Amino acid sequence: NYVLAADETAGLFVFDVSGAASWTGAVASVTGPLGGAGALDVVVRGRYAYVAKGAAGVQMWDISDPRAPTPVFSLPTPSAALRLAVHREYLYVTGQAGAVYTIKLVP
Repeated sequence: NYVLAADETAGLFVFDVSGAASWTGAVASVTGPLGGAGALDVVVRGRYAYVAKGAAGVQMWDISDPRAPTPVFSLPTPSAALRLAVHREYLYVTGQAGAVYTIKLVP
């Protein structure tokens, strides 16, 4: 059991919570930070994690091995990528000034 967390200052972190008895106290990071600073949000669909990176757009990571995530691609967005949501095969990206971008995810 793993939790992914976006940290604006450091980047993306992966935490192993399989042995955690509760959500109190610190949990050791399995890996991270990944992808550099500016990670504003993260969502997961299947074996991929999508990270909102502000002016850098969206990064896609293969997390099939959570202990060694690998970058797949970076996708620029017309305005800074701030928040993400996934519904079925679509990734929704909110940008500055209320912009919303829809990206169809190919399995």
